[in-house]
Amino acid sequence: MGYTNNGYDHIFVVPAMGGTPRQLTSGDWNVGRRGLGSIASAPALSWSPDGKVIAFDGLTRAQTPEAWSESHINLVSVADGTITQLTSGQGNYGQPDFSPDGKQIAYTGYPEHNTSYPVPDLFVMTNDGSNIKALTNDLDDGPSSIEWLDSGREIVFTVSARGSRNIHAVDLRGRIRDITSGAQVVTLFNVAKNGRAAVSISTSDKPSEIAVTNIKGKNDISRLTDVNSDVLYGKTLGEVKEIWYDATAETGESARVQGWVVLPPNYDSNKKYPLLLQIHGGPHAMYNSGFNFTFQEFAARGYVVLYTNPRGSTGYGSDFANAIRHRYPGPVDYADLMAGVDKVIADGYADSDRMFVAGCSGGGILTTWIIGQTDRFKAAAALCPVTNWIGMSGTTDVVGWLYNFFPAPYWEDPKPWLDHSTLMHVGKVKTPTLLMTGDKDLRTPIGEAESYFAALKILGIPTRLIPMRNEYHGTGSIPSNYMRTNLMLRKWFDEFDPVKVAATTEVKAKH
Repeated sequence: MGYTNNGYDHIFVVPAMGGTPRQLTSGDWNVGRRGLGSIASAPALSWSPDGKVIAFDGLTRAQTPEAWSESHINLVSVADGTITQLTSGQGNYGQPDFSPDGKQIAYTGYPEHNTSYPVPDLFVMTNDGSNIKALTNDLDDGPSSIEWLDSGREIVFTVSARGSRNIHAVDLRGRIRDITSGAQVVTLFNVAKNGRAAVSISTSDKPSEIAVTNIKGKNDISRLTDVNSDVLYGKTLGEVKEIWYDATAETGESARVQGWVVLPPNYDSNKKYPLLLQIHGGPHAMYNSGFNFTFQEFAARGYVVLYTNPRGSTGYGSDFANAIRHRYPGPVDYADLMAGVDKVIADGYADSDRMFVAGCSGGGILTTWIIGQTDRFKAAAALCPVTNWIGMSGTTDVVGWLYNFFPAPYWEDPKPWLDHSTLMHVGKVKTPTLLMTGDKDLRTPIGEAESYFAALKILGIPTRLIPMRNEYHGTGSIPSNYMRTNLMLRKWFDEFDPVKVAATTEVKAKH
């Protein structure tokens, strides 16, 4: 969102019928969790049923560098603004939600840790901060959208796991039951007293729609809207196939990796198609089984699209997510991506002589890492990449997160910072590379792409740099820029696709 205004976020109350707002909290600190993933997000607030206090998350003191991700569950008195901190230590806790009787508070988070991606758990405590109990442990990823059921005996939540997101419920003894299941992406909004829940749902062949499900009884999801039927009318979508494969890094570490292949519509198994490897950002993120327009659009243009969740991805537990700590990008995630490519080729889907790779943010980082290790791809597109960790360390808006990714500051030990900076490997690049970053990007500033672009120019490697106008992190928040991104990628790949180059040359020769 750019540079923020001076001042701090605080809680105000206003009469429901309208009137003058009254400020409840004040000081040189922010209501709401800060840190990567919660920057500029709305703070979680929960009124007590008796209306006397509001639970909120955040750090009620100035946020120092060593406490860049610290957050607590707090109460503020509606009558006089008195604040009580309920959690302790240097953990990160949020999403407070009062039980229906007001006696307990559910929340999520984790204590102080020494990982790059701690998986949060769901906790419950008495409304004075005592009797803290973890209701979940070792989930594939952290619970979100938590909400007490009206009975006060269960809490519902969603978890992103193995490419899907579904709704679950846990009782106060820690027993979990599945409410929805399957290859889908379900977002929970709220639950009515009768147990009907407002949700959205997306699957690989259907974009997100508003729907309802029943938390207490039969859990079928019923779609209420169909807002994309006109867009998809008369269109044949590419089939999406889920794949699993084994990958072993040069370090000897192995993993089972999940991915998906989007086949061109009316796929012909007797043909070999160009392959596009798409890499997600984060790196702690997860591709899922929901609808993806970009992937379908490339499939409609005749590509086999491969997208995977290499080590470092979320949704597969803490060990999987933290496998890349202190060595990102590197041999582990690289092995997982290339093993996916090898599987798609072995399965007969793709032409190994017509392969392309693209990704944004963490995907842009891994794209530049890949082309510094292999020349198997005919062209690459690195969107919003980081190419020089030391250079980024003073210009990004996530400095605390960045320093946490390395074992020591670069002034103490620069070697890991340099070894994992793709700019230090650019001399080995032979792949034509398109670079694209928002001209207002503060997460992966455009200087990162500019440095790589300059090096490629000096090396004589075909390259192009596109500053995407009026974009912060990413290149497609503005609809026209989203279209430009897809069209520019397609045009760039066409320039280096040997089949299309040969066809163009033949046409020119005839004329």
